[in-house]
Amino acid sequence: MASSIALDGSSDLVVDFFECSLYSILYLRGILCPDDFVHQKRFGTVVMWPVNLEVSAYVDQIIDQLRVWLKTNQVCEMILLIKSKPDFEVVERWQFSIHVDGTNETKPNQSDAKATSQIKAILRQIFASVSILPSLDGIDCTYNVQVHVEPTAELPSAWKEESGPSLIAGGGEHVRLATLSTDGRRIEPYISYRMENPF
Repeated sequence: MASSIALDGSSDLVVDFFECSLYSILYLRGILCPDDFVHQKRFGTVVMWPVNLEVSAYVDQIIDQLRVWLKTNQVCEMILLIKSKPDFEVVERWQFSIHVDGTNETKPNQSDAKATSQIKAILRQIFASVSILPSLDGIDCTYNVQVHVEPTAELPSAWKEESGPSLIAGGGEHVRLATLSTDGRRIEPYISYRMENPF
């Protein structure tokens, strides 16, 4: 029972982390209007949070389903794709890979405080990443979120399999962020982005 409780707590922590990351990335990369966000303190640091209900509605349905899948260890990774219009070429790919501890045992030395500290560090890296990523100014962009799940996962009727491009053409450049370790899970985030044309 203790193991189940620990994993449930880990699921909630990971979902909250994903939510903060998604909103902050969409704000920082200028994908959504800055007026749709306010500063909010989460995990001991400042993140961006939506005040526009239309903005939050799309993410909320993803977050709600993620919470269900994470509790049954059916999520492999979550990916935020930023695409240029009208060709929908992927210009940035924010990937959060999820690894489950096969032993399914709790780790007494891994406290919520330590996980929160790790999340704080990753969120700060996300904010700092704008200094190294190519500017998206002048590029009309859209976004979508992909969730890769185990074959046995049940898909809600409103969800559909993604058929469009999901990788950076030519591979792109990569930046690995810090790892988040919670009881029973390890989250490895990294960024892929399209290289700027040098000519």
